[in-house]
Amino acid sequence: METERIEKIRQGVETLAQNAERLASQGDGFPAIMQNTQRLKACIRMMEIALGQVSMTTEKKP
Repeated sequence: METERIEKIRQGVETLAQNAERLASQGDGFPAIMQNTQRLKACIRMMEIALGQVSMTTEKKP
């Protein structure tokens, strides 16, 4: 059950990353959009890293 939950979260984060990339490409020429999109992508990356740590923790459990 925990693995399914993590996988759903991982899929959601992947969708966020794809949307952030799409927004970055559409926001060309709007400095505020580009700046905030970079921040968004950094936050998404932190989520990806955290999920990696969660995955490692759950894999170690019997």
